[in-house]
Amino acid sequence: MSMRPCRTNVRAALQISAVAAAVAVFAGCAGKPALPKYASVEAAARPSSAENFAALVPEADVVYFPVESASHGGRSDPAAQLLAALQKSGGPLAAAWDIIDVSQQPLLDQLQGAQGSAREELLGRLELDGTGRAREYCRSVLRAPESAAIRHLAIAPAATLAEKVRGGAVLSEEEQAEVPRGFRAPVGEMEAFTQRIASARGAAEGDVAALYREHLFAEQFAAERIARHFQGGGGGKLLVFLRQSDLEPGRGIPYFVPQKVQLRQLVFGSNRSRPGTKLLTDLPPARRVEVVDGAPRPARD
Repeated sequence: MSMRPCRTNVRAALQISAVAAAVAVFAGCAGKPALPKYASVEAAARPSSAENFAALVPEADVVYFPVESASHGGRSDPAAQLLAALQKSGGPLAAAWDIIDVSQQPLLDQLQGAQGSAREELLGRLELDGTGRAREYCRSVLRAPESAAIRHLAIAPAATLAEKVRGGAVLSEEEQAEVPRGFRAPVGEMEAFTQRIASARGAAEGDVAALYREHLFAEQFAAERIARHFQGGGGGKLLVFLRQSDLEPGRGIPYFVPQKVQLRQLVFGSNRSRPGTKLLTDLPPARRVEVVDGAPRPARD
């Protein structure tokens, strides 16, 4: 049984309570101090030129972009400008998608280097999760000629495995090997999730517990895939397209990744501060850039 409708509903419910992010182009970024070698960065801004993206991305290993903020896939699209800035920064570049599950990775591998009708045939076979807008944007990026030189990664768990986790079913040894381990959730994450779901859907307590298992599993699974990319020698830069709900300050995938590997993370589309963060520069709220040195401290048992 496919889990795609349920996963889409869960994500949509989380997005209802998330603060909408308006992301276009950073203004006034050039000339700012370099980021620390290991840092998790949060940004809330309204960018206005590709040059300002180019001033920030050289300092980051992983760049997160909310797929809801992508518009049309044209050259003036903020995500397209970000992708162009990353390509110009030099070194290998990969892109990761949380609306594509790992069962689709063989198709993504075949896309690298494929051109013309062969590429279109592969794109037609690709199954995508998420909203219609997110799916169309993903296809527009994958269809772009410059994407043929980029490795694309699926970071969502297979639907059948996510369904089993949600239902608390017994997993096979092969499925157990796919379950991420060694992560610690933020303090109060279960309570925060319950409040978001309850206000959005009015779900029963049992439903919330099952949805939380699936939600946490999906975030940690994605974080594990990102960490493995770098641990396996992927290197270079990774552009990660995520739902806004997975980029909330103090939680989400950027919170989990540094628990496995130290990386400089740049997050576009978040406009709420984490407690205890240090400002990189004294900017007005509309142009704030915050830096957190090192990995976030895991929750206590």
